Amino acid sequence: MVINNIFRITRAESLTISVCPVLFAGGLALKTDIRSRILLGFCFCTAIFLQMSANLINDYCDWKKGVDNDASLKMPSLLQKGKVPSWHYAIGIAVTGICGALSGVVVCGMTSWFLLLPGAVCLLVAALYSAGENPLSHFALGEVVAFVFFGLVPCSGTFFAMTGSWEMPVVLASVMCGLFAASIMSVNNLRDIESDAIAGKRTVAVVLGERGAVKFAKVLALCAFCSAALFTARYVGWIFGLGVVTVFPFLKRIRIIRFSPNSSKVNATIRNMGIVEFSFVVLLCVVYILRRCDSEM
Repeated sequence: MVINNIFRITRAESLTISVCPVLFAGGLALKTDIRSRILLGFCFCTAIFLQMSANLINDYCDWKKGVDNDASLKMPSLLQKGKVPSWHYAIGIAVTGICGALSGVVVCGMTSWFLLLPGAVCLLVAALYSAGENPLSHFALGEVVAFVFFGLVPCSGTFFAMTGSWEMPVVLASVMCGLFAASIMSVNNLRDIESDAIAGKRTVAVVLGERGAVKFAKVLALCAFCSAALFTARYVGWIFGLGVVTVFPFLKRIRIIRFSPNSSKVNATIRNMGIVEFSFVVLLCVVYILRRCDSEM
């Protein structure tokens, strides 16, 4: 029961969007010594703990402000159901935030203290996205935040920590992960369009309206897979068609939301989008590493 509650309140099934950019960067860096493995492990810890903290802050603040109301299609949190007291969330926010900060400091100590700056910004955004009188999530910035902090920052930051440089493959990988995260965020906001509008939360979906939000979600999903296709064409080669082929069922799942707006299908779509991204990243990393090792032999 306790483990299940921890899984639920931290939204563990959503953690693929923080794991993917770090995993991709680790695969591109191709460092196999013990120090690099430990460093990559701390990069994973930093990304995962910070997302857990952001998820907890988001659930707590949405509950406090009445954003999670009866019109919402998302799975009700344990806090909303009254099964977990609010102070459990406060402890969770503190613990995950501190763990994320400490693991980030270890990464900086092993590499460069320059990384403290983006790390501090990540902590600040994790809090300001949902907390305060004027949170970032109320200004139609969800997709932008997802693109930057679940794509550009963790992917390029991990690669820089492991190699001390940036290269074109990691730039494309960062953009790809960011677009995947933004597309997931767009569907998330599309699911909550009615409840967000009632609560006065101005997301891109609320601003565009339902039909515009569906089109926007499809465009982001298409851009994500086009970026994946571009990466595979440039650095992998023979697996080029995978990104284009898988986009059609992906877009079909987004279309389901428009015509069958019920909780089970919407939440399944969001969960499956994360699984698609994770599977794609793992496959690309494996093939990229194999091709690179083959070229160096």
